[in-house]
Amino acid sequence: MQTEEILTKANQLEDLFVSCQAKLSATRESINSTNITLEQVKKQHAEKLIQLEYTEQSIEITKVLIGELSEKSIRKLQELLTYGMQTIFDDRNYSIEIEISDRGDLKTAEFYLVEQVSGKIQKCRLRDSVGGGIQTVVSFILRIYFMLVLDLRRFIILDESLSQLSDVYVEGLFKFIRQCTEDLGFSVLWVTHDVRFTSYATSIYRMVNGNLKKER
Repeated sequence: MQTEEILTKANQLEDLFVSCQAKLSATRESINSTNITLEQVKKQHAEKLIQLEYTEQSIEITKVLIGELSEKSIRKLQELLTYGMQTIFDDRNYSIEIEISDRGDLKTAEFYLVEQVSGKIQKCRLRDSVGGGIQTVVSFILRIYFMLVLDLRRFIILDESLSQLSDVYVEGLFKFIRQCTEDLGFSVLWVTHDVRFTSYATSIYRMVNGNLKKER
């Protein structure tokens, strides 16, 4: 009986060892799979950011991506948006609020433009805001945020962008852009016919008869 009991325990230990090996192998595979997934997500986001050079869909795309951001990241995004809005629209007491809601396993977001006027708080969905190029500015700041978060090359192409911005806010816009270039290491290539912006450029190239010539 003693011999049989020893053999039984040995078999049980062997089964336990095999089970632990299987679990360890599964854990390693899961970790490797997670790493691949994260790289795929980063690539996917980068591709979407490239698309934003030509579209104004960044707000809607951000709503989709919001579920992959931590609470701290969402708070930092909200702070950057608010800072940018207050720098550019310096005569308005603007802030941006992001409200997160759960739909099953998915998180969705709604952006709100908040302004304090004569001690009263006015709040509306960002997509309902009009005038002053507000949505275009938010779209621009979102691109900056995701380039920082995803550690992408800090190079932005603006193709006839931000032309909706009112004249009174052009100075504030370039104050914000200068902070991005000097403090965060961004470079900006701006293709435009808007003469309001040329005086702020460090270099100017003009297309003449199909040839690109440096003007300054």
